[in-house]
Amino acid sequence: MGVRQLLELTPQSISLEQLRVALQSAGDEDERFEIKEARARPEQIVKAVAGLANRSGGIVVVGAERDAGPAWRLNGRSDGVDELGTWLGQIIGSQLKPVPDHTIRVFDDAGQSCAVVFVEAQPGHLVVTSEGKVFRREHGRTSPVDDGRQLTDLVQERAVVGAPSAIDIEATPDAISAAFLAAAQGGSVPAVRAPLTALRGRIVYAAQFEPDDELAAACDRLAALTAALAQTAPEHPMTAFAIESIQATVDEAGEFIQIPGGSPDLDLFVAVRLRARALGGMFVRLGLWPLIRQLVDHRPAAARDIYPGWLTYIATKEARTSPSNSASGDAWRRVITDSVSVAMSYEALRPDHAGPEPALDSVLVFHMLAALIELDAADRSGLRDEVGTAFALFGGKPAQRMVRRLLDDPSVLDALLPACRLRDVVRLLDTLEHLAKASVRSTGFWDGLFDSATAQRVLQMTD
Repeated sequence: MGVRQLLELTPQSISLEQLRVALQSAGDEDERFEIKEARARPEQIVKAVAGLANRSGGIVVVGAERDAGPAWRLNGRSDGVDELGTWLGQIIGSQLKPVPDHTIRVFDDAGQSCAVVFVEAQPGHLVVTSEGKVFRREHGRTSPVDDGRQLTDLVQERAVVGAPSAIDIEATPDAISAAFLAAAQGGSVPAVRAPLTALRGRIVYAAQFEPDDELAAACDRLAALTAALAQTAPEHPMTAFAIESIQATVDEAGEFIQIPGGSPDLDLFVAVRLRARALGGMFVRLGLWPLIRQLVDHRPAAARDIYPGWLTYIATKEARTSPSNSASGDAWRRVITDSVSVAMSYEALRPDHAGPEPALDSVLVFHMLAALIELDAADRSGLRDEVGTAFALFGGKPAQRMVRRLLDDPSVLDALLPACRLRDVVRLLDTLEHLAKASVRSTGFWDGLFDSATAQRVLQMTD
């Protein structure tokens, strides 16, 4: 892994070891990354971040120095992780206008702190330092823009960027998706952080202050834009940001002030979950296995030490709010069928033109995979194996096909459960099998996760 490959990862997913390995072969700095020593001066950090923001974005590694050949090594600072993160945040926030979108990830390397600053390209405006200077990263160097013609070109370039302004977040979901796909035809991913952030805020606001149909419409729009990103660039950081925006709405709802006679948090939870399952079904049909993992693998901020994932958190909250309703098989079937209805409502969520039956099967498979991923999280964290099994109410055939693929295709298994050996997966499947059987005991027939051939194979593996 080189430094360039770090750009394809989300800030939260990078480990210290990945950073160290990337620096071993980093070589010379280029237009997408810059490396600063641990004791870099504030103006050096400001210059580096501004230069990247005014070009195409990138990363600044703080706390490394050149070693032999292409290698760099971490040298860190000794004043603590929190101090380094605060220092960087204050410098960027106070000395750049507008402050570019960025994420700071700080690491503790044996008592020495180092950081990676992810900088987004600033499409709408040029970033200017507090001293009134404009910097731009070119050919491995960050230089001031001191030519009036070049400055005019940069301003005009931003005036015609088009992608963010072409996406009207009040348009229909299909219109939003179409606008994004049209803007992406040139081969690059349009900068849509602002629309994504606006849609996230719209959902949170609508849940608290607007009718249910406004909340549903905002959720549909965010799902449609996320779907367009997934189709165009599944490995791009902006796609990961879109998925994180969906999860963030749930985290923010956990902070809502409860209104007598109303449940704005639950309204948001249910609306977001429906769209997540519709998206997940699309990911299944398109074989976007890493995105399924990203969508599911999130601990709810309000109950991080209780529930293994946000989908289980929502299901449990809903069941506890309406216990008599939620206990019935019909209520749990609606968890699935309502998500299929959402998927069938918009072309953005079925680019493969899937009909109702394939859409249903894919949502069932996503539901099963989500339960499996959350079971793994529960197992690793010592939490209760409390996951949703509504997929079992529709019979086992879609799940059985997916289980065979999990056991036969190492690349799919590695994308969905990257830290699991095959024996671990079989054990998780066995646990899920028992949970599914128990959940349908009084409401229907469950023919199992394993067909006869797979059951025999599993039996041999566990002997």
